[in-house]
Amino acid sequence: MILLYNMSDLQDVTDDIELNENDAQIYLDGLLNLLDPAETRDLQLGISLSGGMDFSVLKDRQFNRVESIVFQHPGQVTELRNIPDGVIYIECANQSISEFDNGPASLEELYMPDNQMKKFSGKQYPKLRILNLSNNQLTHLDNLPSTLKTLECNNNQIRRLSLEKTQQLTRLNA
Repeated sequence: MILLYNMSDLQDVTDDIELNENDAQIYLDGLLNLLDPAETRDLQLGISLSGGMDFSVLKDRQFNRVESIVFQHPGQVTELRNIPDGVIYIECANQSISEFDNGPASLEELYMPDNQMKKFSGKQYPKLRILNLSNNQLTHLDNLPSTLKTLECNNNQIRRLSLEKTQQLTRLNA
């Protein structure tokens, strides 16, 4: 079965997820209640989630050692906000993310294939080494950092790909 949506329909779907099915933040809050802030380095989100997520709760609850955030199952997460500096690894595949422009400057590896990303700028990620944005709706990839070694961006609608600063790039799949 193939579902076709125009852009306004996609926004309606995203709005509906955030208003009616936003279990992602509730799950994150509950998960943090079970973990030790001093010992937690990896957040493994182990169920399918829906809605936006605000990671400022990590700082609020003294989870200052978190280095990785992994979504283990497909879902309908629509937004990742306020991810604290110190996080170096994010894996968020098969979700409903349309943009990711507010991640931490510490980020070294970002895996966001199979989302709804329309644009991406690497300007705010000076340490990024691995970037996987395959199977999205990207039309532009700009300001990729000089530290980038691997870029996976196949199955997009890329019209502009700026690689002039990526002298360390050893793997490109576009």
